[in-house]
Amino acid sequence: MAAYSFARWNTSNGNFLFVTISTRMFPPVVAAVPYFMVFKHLGLLDTHLGLMLLYVFFNVSFATFLLYGFFNEVPKELEQAAMIDGYSRMEVFRKIVFPLIKPGLAVTSVFCLIWIWNEFTYAFLFTRNVARPVNVLISSFWGGLQVQYGPMAAGSAITMLPTLLIAWFMQRYIVRGLTFGAVKG
Repeated sequence: MAAYSFARWNTSNGNFLFVTISTRMFPPVVAAVPYFMVFKHLGLLDTHLGLMLLYVFFNVSFATFLLYGFFNEVPKELEQAAMIDGYSRMEVFRKIVFPLIKPGLAVTSVFCLIWIWNEFTYAFLFTRNVARPVNVLISSFWGGLQVQYGPMAAGSAITMLPTLLIAWFMQRYIVRGLTFGAVKG
């Protein structure tokens, strides 16, 4: 919804969109200490909810930025014609705009999933025993005295499967989403 509102009513020459995407412009380590202190105060360290909130915070800005381009590709005239026909703004979004940007949603979802699945810094710093993701568990095969290459390679191969399967199932949407707006008629 934020990307849609930026695409349709952003009158600040893109300043709000820039502020939104700026949360992804700095390295994650820069914000690790303040986030750690806030999460410790709220009791969210080593919880699944804490990791989900972190990942949502960082991906909302990226998804908004990416979807902004897809919403800009939808002609405003379609929405105006639907409103003349009696649709409300929400009905226009749900029945006309949303189906047109489904490929963009697929691309955005896959990119966000890949970022979450590969993110290591926050997962390593904010978890200990309870909510450790797979990529942090794989790093535990690297010990002070030896490196267990076999289990590490097997864990890495198994960890890649969910992302590959999701990308494979969403392949036609991804291709359509990446080429959306490439050819003007």
